[in-house]
Amino acid sequence: MLSEGHGDPVREYCEMLVSAVKETVDYGLDYSIETLPVVDHYVSLAREDSQPREEVSALIASMAGVYYGEVLKRRFGAQWHLHDLSDPFTWELFFTSCPLAIRPVHISYEIVTRQEDDAIDSSLRTAQARQDFLYDYFEALGQVSEDEFFSFSGRTEIIMAALDLLSEIERFIAEQKGGKPVRFGKKDPSTLQLPPFDPKKYAEIYGSGVKEAKQSLMEALMKVGSGEENTGAEIPVVTSIPEDFSSDEDPGGGSHL
Repeated sequence: MLSEGHGDPVREYCEMLVSAVKETVDYGLDYSIETLPVVDHYVSLAREDSQPREEVSALIASMAGVYYGEVLKRRFGAQWHLHDLSDPFTWELFFTSCPLAIRPVHISYEIVTRQEDDAIDSSLRTAQARQDFLYDYFEALGQVSEDEFFSFSGRTEIIMAALDLLSEIERFIAEQKGGKPVRFGKKDPSTLQLPPFDPKKYAEIYGSGVKEAKQSLMEALMKVGSGEENTGAEIPVVTSIPEDFSSDEDPGGGSHL
């Protein structure tokens, strides 16, 4: 439960998880992506030991989800959007390198309960102009195993793949315009009107055939999986980040919120 006045709600939920993990497995979380397997282990122990009630599952999901979001924010660059300070299920993370948004606590709740729920939105949300490319990319990657899908480590690989693809598209578009990549993060990416990405032109520049243009882009950016056919849970869809995001250009054609 948050302290009165809410102070820094993200920090408070993160510290709740840090304390719980330290007490349970005697490990000090440091907000690095390498600590996510430890969070997976803690969640597994909590699930097995207590078979938590709904409210307990929601609290564990909130602590782990906010920590997870903060890890992603620090590693890849993102901005928190806290729509209701008292309810972390409403909190969203908008990445800055590309039009991508997630709800970390919704993802966490699926991982904690190991089940999908119609009331939970664990999708990767992007702009309409990028949806087809993201869908096709993950179709090319194939399905992941259930254990990967219901883990923070596995979900991170999925998010990294999406960031790689979408960031490369924005880099290419900016290169063609002779400018710098747009900095995102202030607006819901699903509301943005973005310029189209031309896979034919991308293929011409990078030497791929027209028919294989989109697939070529996917293969070039593929970071996850062994290339073998996988079966398991489907990836829900609606890296290194470029160093310079100093552009203040608004991808939606208006002022930033």
